[in-house]
Parts: sequence; structure tokens; C-alpha cells
Amino acid sequence: MNTKIYPIALIIMVLVNGLLLFTLLEHNPQKRMPRLEGLMLMEHISKKLKLNNNQEEKYFKLAKSHGAAFAELEQQEQQLIYTYFNFLNDDVPNLEDQKLVLDQLKTIETRKIQMTYAHFEQLKLMCSDAQLIHFEGIMKEIINVLT
Repeated sequence: MNTKIYPIALIIMVLVNGLLLFTLLEHNPQKRMPRLEGLMLMEHISKKLKLNNNQEEKYFKLAKSHGAAFAELEQQEQQLIYTYFNFLNDDVPNLEDQKLVLDQLKTIETRKIQMTYAHFEQLKLMCSDAQLIHFEGIMKEIINVLT
């Protein structure tokens, strides 16, 4: 009797695993909005908003400046994270130093968020009324990338 159950259980398990794989592949969140970065993201935004040549030139300068400032903050953040985890090597943890590093990390994260908000606020100010119709859709895509 037990030997009849094994083939049936195996078939059921294969079917369930196949269904799970199909579900994972079909409902991949990355499929909705591929992670665009750098020039690809700038071109995507420019195309969606239908920026004219003058607007596009200003936006690309703004975006490159934002990217450079953001990269600098991320480098500082990486150094602080490295410092924070190196506290594990100390025989006696210095809680004040740990708190200081964590506070610096919070400050950097806050600056990154504020800087990105200001970046898109400047982009919004560049847009005409006709382009602003598409701005909300762009922001939904960007929020999906950021979160």
C-alpha cells in the first residue's frame, strides 16, 4: 500500500514545484519596471516626459550632477558601514562610537532622500503643463525603483 503512495506524492510534488516556478517567473516585480540606471534612466525619463532638446540638455546636466553627489554619499556610507562592522573586532564595544557612526549613517540616508526629492522637484519645474501629465507616471516608476 505504501509503495503506491510514493509515485503519486512524487507527481504531486513535481506539479506543485512547477506551479511555484511558473508563478515566480511570471510575477517577477523586476518585470514591471526594469532597474534602469545612469544614461538609460535619463533617456527613459526624457522620452516619457517628451522633453525638448533644451529641457533634455538641462535635465541631463542636473541628473549627472545628482548622480555624482549621490555616488559620493554612497561612498561615505560604505566607509561608515565598514567602520561600524569593524566594531565587532573590538574586545570591549564602544557604544558611543557605534551610536555616532549610526547617526552619521542616518544623516547620509536623509541627505540622499532629500537630494533625490530636490532633483525630481527641479525636473518637475522644467516641465510644461502638457509634460506634467506624464510626470505622475514617471514618479510611480521611480518610486518602484527606489523602494
